[in-house]
Amino acid sequence: KENNTDQLNLYQCDQVAKRLHMKQDTKAALMFFSDLNVIFYYPEVLPDVIFVNPMSLINIVTCIIKYIVYGTGCLQINDPVLDKARYEGMISLKLLEWMRLDVPQVYKSSIIKEDKLLELLLHLRIVCKSGDHYFMPSLLTGMDSNDIENLLSKHPDSVAPCAVYYENRWLECGTFGFLITSLLSSKEWKLALEDGSKLSCVHSNIIKMCYDSCSIVTFVDYVSHIEIHVKAGCTSACQDICPKIMWSVFNAFNKAKPLFTFICPCQKFQRHVAKFNSDSLKRKFVSCSRDPCNAFSLSELGVEPLVWNIKPLRVLELNYNEIVGRIQESDLLADILYSCKMIKHDLKDTVCNTTDVRDKN
Repeated sequence: KENNTDQLNLYQCDQVAKRLHMKQDTKAALMFFSDLNVIFYYPEVLPDVIFVNPMSLINIVTCIIKYIVYGTGCLQINDPVLDKARYEGMISLKLLEWMRLDVPQVYKSSIIKEDKLLELLLHLRIVCKSGDHYFMPSLLTGMDSNDIENLLSKHPDSVAPCAVYYENRWLECGTFGFLITSLLSSKEWKLALEDGSKLSCVHSNIIKMCYDSCSIVTFVDYVSHIEIHVKAGCTSACQDICPKIMWSVFNAFNKAKPLFTFICPCQKFQRHVAKFNSDSLKRKFVSCSRDPCNAFSLSELGVEPLVWNIKPLRVLELNYNEIVGRIQESDLLADILYSCKMIKHDLKDTVCNTTDVRDKN
């Protein structure tokens, strides 16, 4: 930092350690500072690169977003490679190499090559592999809340939707994108297609996916929670698939594990969840998260407990307070990138109107 350098290689760090007469192992020291977010160091994918200034990595990725979404380079607006990134969230090594030539300031003083940058973005779950491309949800624009409701009403679910949330706090910015890329990193999940080739529905707050090649699952980000809508045919099929989907989502999160519940039917507030308490499962009812005195039976929700495997949900709720761990750097980076994109786009309705709320929380 004294030399105004954003990135160092491991040899340079070793020289600094010798100059300071450090007795500890250099890599151990780097990991310590990385844990404190003083630097960014990812030895799993970039063992020889240390981000002395964490903002340098963030700036590279935000420049990629600006380049694609706002067309800050010299490429034609109708270029098919750029359009695929802008409207489908699909980037490629070719596009990043093109950017280095078109907007060289993006990689100013960077020692990372484009292929290694993609490996890092994969590691951070900012992108995931999709055929010959890399899917990057933060490139997508949001869908209007009314359009979301219309879309969901046109394609009724096979079972009442499940909701993912955290107790006493809103979802961190970037959680939705992180969840999607994490799921797509496993072989069971793929983006849903229309007519065999066109992506069915990809937006920053709603994405349709295909699970195990036999069911369509729609994820919707409502900021306070994420809804999981399943279309899988008969009830018996849902009883087999829904618990698998739930555990797949649960395992996608690193340390801050979420809770699972259902949507509250009270309709007195904006869309929100119903919660289970210590007696809920025995009595088979849930309480409104906005008005705890307002309770509903599972039959009123149209929920068959066996479909979403209610019993393990209670276990998750009991274990939630025992889960300790900081949010990893990947979540932090996705948070910053997603926040920047929301502010710059000035999105409306469910996305835009919650920006101030997220900032307060």
